[in-house]
Amino acid sequence: MKIRIFATVLGATLIGVSCQSNSNSGSSTEQDSTAVDSLAETPYQGGVEIPFTEAQRYFVNNTYNNTEIDELKIDTQEEFDRIFGMAAVMGEDRTPTSIDFAKEYVLAIIGKVTDKKTVIKADHLWQQGADIVLDYHIEEGDKLSYTLHPSLLVVVNRQYAGNTVFKRR
Repeated sequence: MKIRIFATVLGATLIGVSCQSNSNSGSSTEQDSTAVDSLAETPYQGGVEIPFTEAQRYFVNNTYNNTEIDELKIDTQEEFDRIFGMAAVMGEDRTPTSIDFAKEYVLAIIGKVTDKKTVIKADHLWQQGADIVLDYHIEEGDKLSYTLHPSLLVVVNRQYAGNTVFKRR
């Protein structure tokens, strides 16, 4: 009898904690979105931080040739398709990031073809006066048995307009 009462109390407690956890996660989302809003208003090096999305599952077309690191602002789907292709894969989140060029533009950094594991990462995007500034860095790793064409695609809302400046750290 004591075991049955204990099991009932334990089950009720777990259900209560579970419900409380779900209600907290909803308020946490509200707090997170507020944090993002306040982040956008935080000065960064004399400017205002800009929210952005890193586009995933795209590759540099093999017809695109560069001998230096290219830093581009891409405003149209046609220009984007000339440089990049979609890399759909199996599994969850298998489709490339959606980009609506009517509302967004892309800041692209395209590295040189290399046989080393290379990742380009965005550090900060902010507006400083009339400039939209993207800080980024490149991490280079071990030698690979194949070559790759590293790139970074940053999707930005068109409400943030200005002269584009890229700063490599």
